[in-house]
Parts: sequence; structure tokens; C-alpha cells
Amino acid sequence: MRKSMYIIALTLLLVFSNMIIGATANEIELDFPSWQVTAAGLSDWWEALVEDFENEHPNVKINLYQVPFTDYVTTITTRFGASNPPDILHMPSYEVLGFIDLGWIKSLDTRLKDTDILENWTDLQNKLKQNGKQYGVLLLGYGYSLYYNEKMLEEAGVSVPTTMEEFYNAAEKLTVDTNNDGNIDQYGFGMITTTHPDLYKEAMNFVRGYGGAFTKDGKITTDDPGVIKGLRMIDELAKNNLIPMGLNSAQKRSFFFEGKVAMMIDGPWALPMRKDSNPEIAKYIKVAVPFTNSGNISGGISNSIHIPEGISDEKEELVWQFIYKITRPEWQIKFMQLSISPAPRKGLESEEILKEIPEMEIFMKCLDMAVDPLPSGYETQYTLFSRILIDAVMRVITTDESVESILDRLGNELKMELE
Repeated sequence: MRKSMYIIALTLLLVFSNMIIGATANEIELDFPSWQVTAAGLSDWWEALVEDFENEHPNVKINLYQVPFTDYVTTITTRFGASNPPDILHMPSYEVLGFIDLGWIKSLDTRLKDTDILENWTDLQNKLKQNGKQYGVLLLGYGYSLYYNEKMLEEAGVSVPTTMEEFYNAAEKLTVDTNNDGNIDQYGFGMITTTHPDLYKEAMNFVRGYGGAFTKDGKITTDDPGVIKGLRMIDELAKNNLIPMGLNSAQKRSFFFEGKVAMMIDGPWALPMRKDSNPEIAKYIKVAVPFTNSGNISGGISNSIHIPEGISDEKEELVWQFIYKITRPEWQIKFMQLSISPAPRKGLESEEILKEIPEMEIFMKCLDMAVDPLPSGYETQYTLFSRILIDAVMRVITTDESVESILDRLGNELKMELE
């Protein structure tokens, strides 16, 4: 009897062990790096989305983890080069065309044709189109907005600037030594002032404000009057100590929300930081359409999600289901509520949303005014193009070399490297 019970117990143990081993073997892990895992608002949206997807797919684990934005494209490029792409591919959209050219991203045409996505998506979705095919789903289109501290402007006696000249005059008046110790402790404007992937787009705020572009109709135009005026203004801001030096994008935002700078230009994704800032500062933080002489502001496509080449059919199907989930109205509304950014899905800006997020009206207006900073004719070479531009803008910010000399060198370098 005792022997029989032992055999039964052993048999049950083996059965349960095999069940556990089988369950583990059948679990699928989807690798998902992103630079937004710690971003205010966006992190909550991604985590809720992943949790809900995993609840619907008990055998699937999405490994969502942070990769710093400054290293992101290099990290993903290296992984593709080693034939080890992530399963869920989240990308800064400006980099996508180069990846498509290299054959690293799957076309979604077959999957999209039986959905309502394209007919309900922002027209900016077509920026992810190459050779007539769609290669991803846009997660955010944007126009940059002017963030300002209302109290600081009132104390300085300046209005919210609407032109380039008004902005510069405001920046001068808002840069002060508040405690008279000989050091500036409140700057008029905050911007990226170190080598950083977003420095190119930061500079485009000034170039677009003057109606300029570094390329037109596939030709390099570093002698464009708007380019010259835009970089001259950056030069004047730096030389006259109207901007703090050595800031990356995160530090720029910290300076603003800590009350160390009076104005900055940023995307809608920066606003969620307000709720975690000092309440005495937060209540004065407002947004407006950026200053511009041309009627144009910088903006366009921000980030998108894709299926990489090289993953298994089983994973590919799961990644597509994850992407499809993102596009549903329920999650698009949550995106607006948590990220305080316009959703790419059209028609969701209800009165309720606008009442809940009054800044959304400004963000939508900025999106309508935005001109994409992608270099015309060199879109697939954006990574190299922007790197060369960033080096030139850093020379403007940190050296005494004239803007004209820097632009002359820049034009020659762009032609040598890209043509």
C-alpha cells in the first residue's frame, strides 16, 4: 500500500513538473527597448499597454526596458548589424527611412489593408512610406510649442513673444542675477547646448522661424538667408549668456521646470513634467505658439513602431497584434490623457478631452503649423546629415568662429559626405 502511494505521488510530481517545464518552454518573450520607459506620462501609457497585452496573452512576456535616447539609434543599429534586432521596434521616425533602405524593417501593407488604421490616421503617416509601401505606424506627430513661466514674464514686463525680435528682447530682459551675487541664476531661454541628437531639431526652431532650410529641392542651401539669421540668433544667445551652457534635453527641461529658465521650446511630451514640479512654479507654466517671422514652426514626425526583419513568424504575429492594439480608440484616448500629446488617430479631440487638457488646443494648432525638419533630398541620410549639422551648431555655440565661416565649412562638408 505504502509503495503504491509512493508510486502515485512520484507520478503526480512528474506530471506537474512536465506541466511547469512545458509552460516555461511555451512562454514567448518579446524584446522591447525604448527611450520612453522613464518619460513622464509616456511611461504610464507604455506600462499599462504592456500589462493589458500580457493579460490577454498569458504565455507572452514583453520585456520593456530603457535605452538612453543619446545611445538609442547606435544601439539599435549595432543590434541589426549583429542580426539580433529587437522584436518590437520603436524608432525615432526621422531615422526610419535609412533602416528601410538597409532592408531592416518589414512592410505592413498586407496587414494594414484590412484595418481602419490608414483612413483614420494623421496624414503624417505617409512619412513612413517608401517605394509606395507603408513600413510602420506613426505614434506621434507634433509641432513644437513655446513653454513659458507666466510670472517671470510679468515681473520682467514682457509679453509672450510672437516674432523672432520680440523673443530675443524678452530673453535679454529675462536673464538676470536675482540675488546680486555676480552670477546669472535666471536665464531667458533654455535649449540644448551640448552634442545631442536633438540639437539639430533645436536649431531648426530658429531656422524655420526665419523661413530657412538647410536643403531645398534636393540641394544643399547653407547660404539660405533664413539659415544665416537662425544661426546668428543662436550665436547671439550664447555669446550674451542668455542660455545656460552644457545642457542636454533632460537638463533643459529640468532647468525650466525648476524655474531656472523663463522660456523653452519643446514638444507636447514635456508638459507632464509640470505635475511633478514645485507647485509654486507649476501654476505659472503655460504654453503658446512659438515665435516666428515666417508663419512656420518646426515639427513633424516624432516616433513610430515597426516590425523588424529577422524575427520568427510567431513573434511577428504577436508584434502586429501589439501594434494593432495601440491603434484602437481606447488606447489612443489614453495616449492623449497620459502623454498630453495629440493622438495620431483622427477625431478624438472631444470637448471632454479639451476641457481636461486645455493645452491640447495649442498643441493641435502647432501641429497644423509645423514644417518637417527632414532635409529635402537627403531623408534616407538623416543620421549622417544631422550629425554633421550638430557639429556645426556646436561650433556656433562654443567658439568665436563667425557664423558665415561655419556655414561655408558646413556646405563643403555636406557636399563631400552626402553627394
